[in-house]
Amino acid sequence: MGKTREFRELSNVDVVVYAIFRLGGVEKKIHTEHIAIECFNLSNERFSWRLPEYIEHPDKEIVRVTLKNLKNVKDPTYGQFVKGRAGVESSGKETDGWMLTPKGAKWITENCKRIEETLKIPDKDLRRPHIQRIIQRFERERCYQKYLQEGSVKNIGQYEFTDMLLCRPDAYPGTIRKKFDQLKTQAEITQKKGILSFLDACEEAFKDLMNPTKLGGEL
Repeated sequence: MGKTREFRELSNVDVVVYAIFRLGGVEKKIHTEHIAIECFNLSNERFSWRLPEYIEHPDKEIVRVTLKNLKNVKDPTYGQFVKGRAGVESSGKETDGWMLTPKGAKWITENCKRIEETLKIPDKDLRRPHIQRIIQRFERERCYQKYLQEGSVKNIGQYEFTDMLLCRPDAYPGTIRKKFDQLKTQAEITQKKGILSFLDACEEAFKDLMNPTKLGGEL
């Protein structure tokens, strides 16, 4: 018996990245097990155990390995699509969770339609209220309003910029960078050119603020 069309035409990367996106991974961390269940629900043939008697069980290991590859900074194609980690620390502290990066968010917006058509996602499941919520957040931002009015970010101060990121102006550069990347991930999902160009301008204007080498530190 041959593989299904979705199995032949989609990769593990396609389904895992789409699952994170579908679960809200542009705004919050998604637990590995939640991703595994979502992948199994989307494509059970690909993400199930191999033995016939256990075919109805999701295989978390397939998802975990894919996530590890998606995080790999050395992979020129799919590397750095996600950030996060699986498992818990030796102390018992929960650390499991994954989010899309700006690179991963941009990729899913470009490939979402192809994946959904192959998986035959019902129209009722394609509503994305979180995207409108993100757009509305930007529209309320004072910094963005200044950019729209003036066509530049030159009159946006450091305090206004960090306030938009919901962090302190004296925060460590790595922290500011992390907050900025989270906002940029959400912006990629909106596919709004004005929002994306605004963040590109902010990234250039405040690059020193987000550069830890200026303080002799490391990310």
